[in-house]
Amino acid sequence: MKIYGIRNCDTMKKAFAFLEAKKVAYDFHDYKKDGVPPGKLKEWAKRVGWERLVNTRGPKNASAIKRPVLEAGAKLLVGFEPAQYEKL
Repeated sequence: MKIYGIRNCDTMKKAFAFLEAKKVAYDFHDYKKDGVPPGKLKEWAKRVGWERLVNTRGPKNASAIKRPVLEAGAKLLVGFEPAQYEKL
């Protein structure tokens, strides 16, 4: 399982806390610090639509992607919704 986002984002902190409380192992990729891996945006957009990936709340370009993006096997979750995370 891999989670993408920005470490200091409040929504990311909620997702981290949820995963850790459930003892779910994950790898974290900070795309503010390390960028988005090549091809990931296209892949994600194909799977969930580009509209779902756009962060309408973030005022800066570095925050243009909604957070978090969680890859869990065949599942791709965008944003943090506890009910969706419960199904992992």
